[in-house]
Amino acid sequence: MSKAEGLPRLSSKELLVLDLLAARKPSYGLELVAESRGHLKRGTVYVTLGRMEDKGYLESEVEEPRPGAASADRADAIDLERALAQLGDNARAVVWLHDVEGYTHEEIAALLGKTASFSKSQLARAYARLRSALELRPGRQSCT
Repeated sequence: MSKAEGLPRLSSKELLVLDLLAARKPSYGLELVAESRGHLKRGTVYVTLGRMEDKGYLESEVEEPRPGAASADRADAIDLERALAQLGDNARAVVWLHDVEGYTHEEIAALLGKTASFSKSQLARAYARLRSALELRPGRQSCT
């Protein structure tokens, strides 16, 4: 019999998130990433929080949406999905690992079996293609 009999079985990431939440007031995902001191990446925190919420281990507070924001945000998300789909596999992986998961270029290079400069150049080229693809939408305001 385990010491945790009667308690739900949690992954190491779930335990870390619970420890971080117990140690402070309610937090946003990026605050948990910072508090974890490199043990959690951005994407990992959000996936873990979502999984824990689905299991009923915690509740999230949802911000009240701005009027009209949902449709604009959804349209932007669809545009971004389409633009990402136009990238090659390596470029898309580098964008995801760097921007969503928070990996460094050195970590990405190790994962892909490439150099850090390869990761940097793939990211720069991907940004240029994404910028170009997203600026084509009529009525879209420039972010620059």
